[in-house]
Amino acid sequence: MIIQKKVSQFPAKQRHWHLLEAFDNLAVGDTLILEANHNPAPFIHEFQQLRRGGVVQMDEEGPKRWIFRLVKLQEDSERSMPLL
Repeated sequence: MIIQKKVSQFPAKQRHWHLLEAFDNLAVGDTLILEANHNPAPFIHEFQQLRRGGVVQMDEEGPKRWIFRLVKLQEDSERSMPLL
């Protein structure tokens, strides 16, 4: 299954938390396609640290729009969430 979301639909202070939760709700093999109007490097770094069972694939890199995929390869045995 492929799910698409615009990053801007989430409140800025809770955005990373919501995106990680959306990824956690994916089944193994599913993909979350995200569109952002800013460079998502801070989120991608956090994702790579907190979600070992997923990979990031960049489809489009700025300057006005970034589109990237979070692909769930396996379930994480330990999942941490950022503080809100």
